[in-house]
Amino acid sequence: MFLREMVVIAGTAVFGQLNPSGAEKGRGLSLDDFLPAEIESRYRSEPCKIDTGGPCALWTAEGTEPRYMIFRRSLKSANLLRGAQAVSLVRAVAPDSVSKASPQVRALARKSSSDPANFAVSSASLSGRVQVIDVKDEALAVWMPDGRSNGSFETVDVTAVDTPAPQQIAEIRVANQPDLIDEDSGGFLWFSAWNNEIYRIDPNTDLAEPMTGGTATGTPDGMIVDSNDNIWFAAYSGHYLGTLSDGAPVTRYDVPYPGGSPAIPCEDPSGNIWVTDHIGNRVMEFDVVAQDWKRAVQMPVSSAWVTQCKRDDAGNALWMTMYQARSLGRLDLDTLTIERYPVPCAPAFLSVDARGVWAGCWDSGHIIQFDPVKLTGRLFRIPVGSGAGGISIDGQGRIVFAQNALGRAAVLDPESLEVFTYQLPSRPVFKDSILVARTGNIWVPSPSGQLVGKIVP
Repeated sequence: MFLREMVVIAGTAVFGQLNPSGAEKGRGLSLDDFLPAEIESRYRSEPCKIDTGGPCALWTAEGTEPRYMIFRRSLKSANLLRGAQAVSLVRAVAPDSVSKASPQVRALARKSSSDPANFAVSSASLSGRVQVIDVKDEALAVWMPDGRSNGSFETVDVTAVDTPAPQQIAEIRVANQPDLIDEDSGGFLWFSAWNNEIYRIDPNTDLAEPMTGGTATGTPDGMIVDSNDNIWFAAYSGHYLGTLSDGAPVTRYDVPYPGGSPAIPCEDPSGNIWVTDHIGNRVMEFDVVAQDWKRAVQMPVSSAWVTQCKRDDAGNALWMTMYQARSLGRLDLDTLTIERYPVPCAPAFLSVDARGVWAGCWDSGHIIQFDPVKLTGRLFRIPVGSGAGGISIDGQGRIVFAQNALGRAAVLDPESLEVFTYQLPSRPVFKDSILVARTGNIWVPSPSGQLVGKIVP
């Protein structure tokens, strides 16, 4: 359940120079005129006071977090991205420390007509980008701060190249909100869906079948298929760890402490299941043999927002992302100690292979690689990037990741330093997950689009 609070934002009080229709002028604007944003914030969810024209005090971070605004196309001026209108837009979405300091705003060149509009924004105290993306009948504005310097990380620029023609790009529609996706040994795809269900996709027919009859209650969030083809999911608002296998009903194991909100599970080298708890600031272990909770480990810093965990490729350990702490963590499963490694962005989701730990930067859209032996890393600066969500690794060692707000799946070659993207037709907003299956096909869920994208390279 990474960044799940809903926000309602935008309006004439924010954008200042927009001109609503005569009907809207006559009755005055209310919250009914604006759509809830399907992009989420972990901050306060109360709306801006658009009726009174008061200041929009929605954001509480100091400019170092990503943030989003969404507004109807019917309220968007044709000249919104030019001149004073562009500056007004930037000031609406940029943090107070930028918008109050007369920032410099510079439009960046687009590589192709399908790329979003990008503006470089800088002030004396902070710099970043504002990206404006057309999403169906709305437009989405995104603030992405520049990364902080980190002496142990080398920044390398990546070149965008033409996308090889795929064999197929498809969208599998479901009447639900798909979130995390994984694959079993038979090649079937399983995914969690927030409205009380776990689905299975037959890769031969692309049919998505609900597998629990709506009994996976409590907002199924993170989900994995373990090494024995058991499905494990974390019920975020149901406060339990759930499991099922093909043909078996859901079994629930309540979290053993008050207020626990299990988020995303992972399997350790022994076969036990660990689950992150963003709000509880811990990871907890479930013993699959004893069928009982075993150990829990607190993060080394407060409010770390531990997001996802993955088993170490070499040792008896787990790797995890600590989004708010802008760090990776390694949990030694023998000593239960966590080594924390600061990184130059806010990592959310990760993959691990023999080359180290790979993570997507939710804030800037870039990708990081961390070498746990040398304790050094690289930040791959992605052109026209957008908040990097799920991340996976294909059979050629390339890093495949979701560009959430753009509805694209990106493929990074860390050797040639080139990246290309696949665009889904409906440009759905992605969130937490992407998977390269053993066939090489790419699967990526969109909760807001109520679909799973399929890409056959």
